[in-house]
Amino acid sequence: MSRRASALWTLLALAPASPLLFGDVLLQHDGGVSDWLHSGLGYRVFLGRELARGHLPMWMPDLLSGVPFLPQIEAGALYFPDWPIWALFDATTATAISIAAAILVSAFGARGLARCYGMAGIGATFTGLVFGMAGFHLAHLKHHHMHAAAAWIPWALWCLESGLKGNVRAWPALSIVISIQAFAGHPQISYYTALILVVRTLVVLVPRWRDASARWQLVAAAASAILGGMLAALVLLPTWQFNATSMRATGMDWKAASDFPFWLGDTVSLLAPRLLGSYYNGTWPAGNRALFWEDWLYLGLLPLLGAILALRGEIPSWAKFWFWTSLSCGLLTAGASLPLYGIAWTLIPGMHLFRFPQRFFVIAALGIALLAGRGLSLLMERRPSLKRWVFLVFIVHAVDVTVASRAVIATGPRAAWDAPRSSLSRGIRAPGRISVIGGAEAWSNRRRQIPPTLPIDMRNMESLGRIPIENGAIAFGWRTPNGYTNMVRNSTGRYWTLLRFMIPNAPHVPVIDRRSHVSEEYTRLLERAGTTHVFVPDDSTVPNADLVASDDGWSVFALRHPRPRAFVAGRWTSPIDEDGALLSDTIPVVPRGSPRSPDVADRPASVVEINTDRLEIAAEGPGLLVVNDSYDPDWRVSVDGVSAPMITVDTWQRGVWLAPGAHVIVMRYWPAGLSAGMILALLGAAGCALWTLATRRKAARP
Repeated sequence: MSRRASALWTLLALAPASPLLFGDVLLQHDGGVSDWLHSGLGYRVFLGRELARGHLPMWMPDLLSGVPFLPQIEAGALYFPDWPIWALFDATTATAISIAAAILVSAFGARGLARCYGMAGIGATFTGLVFGMAGFHLAHLKHHHMHAAAAWIPWALWCLESGLKGNVRAWPALSIVISIQAFAGHPQISYYTALILVVRTLVVLVPRWRDASARWQLVAAAASAILGGMLAALVLLPTWQFNATSMRATGMDWKAASDFPFWLGDTVSLLAPRLLGSYYNGTWPAGNRALFWEDWLYLGLLPLLGAILALRGEIPSWAKFWFWTSLSCGLLTAGASLPLYGIAWTLIPGMHLFRFPQRFFVIAALGIALLAGRGLSLLMERRPSLKRWVFLVFIVHAVDVTVASRAVIATGPRAAWDAPRSSLSRGIRAPGRISVIGGAEAWSNRRRQIPPTLPIDMRNMESLGRIPIENGAIAFGWRTPNGYTNMVRNSTGRYWTLLRFMIPNAPHVPVIDRRSHVSEEYTRLLERAGTTHVFVPDDSTVPNADLVASDDGWSVFALRHPRPRAFVAGRWTSPIDEDGALLSDTIPVVPRGSPRSPDVADRPASVVEINTDRLEIAAEGPGLLVVNDSYDPDWRVSVDGVSAPMITVDTWQRGVWLAPGAHVIVMRYWPAGLSAGMILALLGAAGCALWTLATRRKAARP
């Protein structure tokens, strides 16, 4: 295919992202509680800001009062393809570019895989276009780490197929692709990729096992996987160590793992996506249905027709493999509705770690795209006169998918998002911890009661955009229970869930009382966390706080007595009922067996230096230095240059006992497993380099 043709299909692949490239703001999927707005965007804005300063952060200080950043794999801290994007551009522009980049990566990878199967240029181009614009990708733009990881699936298979065909250079390349996909930050997609790589390897090599070359290829495939895992250990080992202390440490039971399956009635959306309506105008079916974006699997009508054509006549082995793979993965998406998922969950190691069975469709989408490309190639071979119209096929498909995708891609005008930001943030003089209360719930209730049109539906979300998210200081305390407490350790997650309904036998903390006022207990918890400002709907009030701004349905309150970042406590308590003490007062709660409280006045402490991974404080003892940041055993403390123990305060903050006199306290964060991960990554890089050098020398021999 000519360069001009290649440029055309490349531009077509960008079609779904075009609204974002022209400056719109991504508001997918459900505004105030959007996965993108409440975690993904905050992660990347923070990462870009730190990278622009020449620093790769290990810790994110202000989200939920501090969370591990590099060990939180979903943050994608080591996904280096996105580094220059987020370091150089503002949040909205960087979002658009990173989405377009992921679309292109997936499209080029699928095209290369199709060419590896011997597909003609036209068919391979169509394969890339179909997979790059697959409904799975478009519905998960809000999950950028998932989108980016899925983009590397065809690249991994491309390397594998090349290696199985005798291209020895492909094996070290496979190791690199495996590590890049892991760095993207979605273990579930990496797991699915590993499964399909194993299955494809066995399908190809087992029938010719007696051939010595087949056995060597199996060894090469295993070595590639090992080296890829060693490279990825830079993030996998810290993540593994961190996950062992989180709420998902033990994996999931059958109910959780099979939750959110593909609802079989939505199969019609593969043919007519708009028939089921749109979530954003209130016409998507409600009830106990799976999440709408997980059920959005539209690939376009032309690819389905092409896939049917591909199954006519003599079918090559690779096409048969992808037909059965697509069918199997399609059945797996149904979860517990069909027995296949239960069999896989029982027999295949690792299945208990993940939920959302629908996500198996990403593999099915790749298979259908490959079959669609083959079908188009066969059609062009039988009807050569149609080649002059092939670009019309590409354009029709791009328009079809782009128009249909508006049911799951909601955007708002950037001007409406940015312009009024200062009207609500004018009362915030310095970056501080911020809590949003009731915003998402109020919007959700309003939406369910009166399904509005899209502009009205988005307006409340645009108001939320006035919160200064760039300072990385938004603490969505009300959002974390719904699957996101794995971002923090048990103790921190237990505190910040606040409602505590995720914690067995824990008390209920009322957020808003019957008069639509924020409760005193809730306010007290926020004060302990050092929260400086609270955003609430304008019909609510906050006790012990002053109204500083109000506009367009939102009010900003400044809490009167937030704890400072650090202070020396002269009073503390070691109660049996820690929860009751946290709710009834603001005196620091320390572990039982701690020294007796002298009951003297608190003294201020001076924060000398603070960055993401290091904190230096000047304070005068005796007493308990309370640092208003999340406790984590990977923080190391020194007092006047001498290592000192650290305790938990209020079950989740940091504390250090100080002797009489002036002291300099330094805290440094280094994730567990990172040192070992660095060693393994260096060894893996050396192994890949030596393997690549050896293959080049072998290829250079006459």
